[in-house]
Amino acid sequence: MDMEQTLLEAIHANPADEVARLALADWLEEQGRQDQAELLRLHLLLRHSDTVEPLRPEFARLCQLLRSGVLPLVPERINCIGMRFALIPAGSFWMGSFEEEEGRFSDEGPEHRVRLTWPFYLGVFPVTQEEYVHITGENPSYYSDQGEGWNVVHSLDTRRFPVEMINWYMAERFCRLLSGLPQERAARRRYRLPTEAEWEYACRAGISGAGPFHLGAGLSSHLANFDGREPYEAEVGPFLGRTCPVDTFPPNAFGLYDLHGNVSEWCADWFQSSYYDECPEEDPPGPATGENKVMRGGSWSDPGRFCRAAFRYDRPPGERRREFGLRLVMEYDE
Repeated sequence: MDMEQTLLEAIHANPADEVARLALADWLEEQGRQDQAELLRLHLLLRHSDTVEPLRPEFARLCQLLRSGVLPLVPERINCIGMRFALIPAGSFWMGSFEEEEGRFSDEGPEHRVRLTWPFYLGVFPVTQEEYVHITGENPSYYSDQGEGWNVVHSLDTRRFPVEMINWYMAERFCRLLSGLPQERAARRRYRLPTEAEWEYACRAGISGAGPFHLGAGLSSHLANFDGREPYEAEVGPFLGRTCPVDTFPPNAFGLYDLHGNVSEWCADWFQSSYYDECPEEDPPGPATGENKVMRGGSWSDPGRFCRAAFRYDRPPGERRREFGLRLVMEYDE
């Protein structure tokens, strides 16, 4: 095993051990991978700050590195069908939007402290059409060669497009089927949808007070797949008018792609507009009951303000649309 893998395995074994992360940054620098080393050190610094405010130059530099194509080196696990999952360490952050945030809705507040007490693994990408077909034998996607939007994508390979036209029950079924595969059961791996708190923490890369997006204060469609005719504090950009491959745009500092745009993602939680007034600080599970489920992230058809990290909306669990997809949490016993 080479040194890079040795250090990554040390982080898997103890996600809270920052010494291994700093050693990884030192090793990256020794190998001439200075940008990745700088990115890792900046992310550690920002994650352990209660707010970005005194570290605005550092956050701006982290965003610059990511936008320029520097890829974070993060611990990952790959399951039996090739799905990649990034290790998300336990931590705390301020969930929701501040009152002055442009485009804010009242159900995004009050901004409140949340602590996630256990690390977890989250899908590096939304579930793709190829992965969904592998598990279910079906492809419900509108933007596929046999979907209603076939004429839009007939010349494209859509296997790496996110699966869409997914309702919450279909997402739950996918989790059950994947968890039930013999290889996954033997590895003691289980799959589920993320809680709303897990989703936002992962989207923000564990950084508090950074603003609406993990790549900075604004969002253009050069950085994410949404309706670029309605950007957020950025220049007007192109509007693709459909989904696109899940690795088209830069990831965040946790190595996660498409958290802003492409497809909206189902969460495990029932939706309650006033939940933030009463939710527990530790590992909030969402309301016990409800009528609709939470969706996060915005989609290819949404304006920029609907792709903010704090934006939350609710849809009936049986509803299917060409904007609706999913991303999975992987739990397992090592």
